[in-house]
Amino acid sequence: MRKIKFRAWDGEKMLYRGFGLFKHQNDGTYHAYINQTMINELILMQYTGLKDKNGKEIYEGDRVSCKYKGEHKACDNEDEPIVYKGTQFTVEYSTQALSTHIEIGGEFEIIGNIYEEQT
Repeated sequence: MRKIKFRAWDGEKMLYRGFGLFKHQNDGTYHAYINQTMINELILMQYTGLKDKNGKEIYEGDRVSCKYKGEHKACDNEDEPIVYKGTQFTVEYSTQALSTHIEIGGEFEIIGNIYEEQT
């Protein structure tokens, strides 16, 4: 079973801790806060449960480069973000689960993320 973890983008920097979530009692929506101050603009990204070839944790929104060691070439690309589709994490252009790419010999390397590169 994978560890459930999140990181957050506050518009200026990536936060790995120091933020929290609470469910609003009236409408059931979730809100984020930092130091007891509500931050509605906080963007959450979930940990995929997988690590890149350097041992770095892969989160939604990370941009990855991937290569295959074997004959499978479905993932020869650069600069593809990780997204959540339906019930699985995948590289944006792909319909195949990220974990499946790794199982058949794919090597991912994080080269950035979609938020920090926009500033």
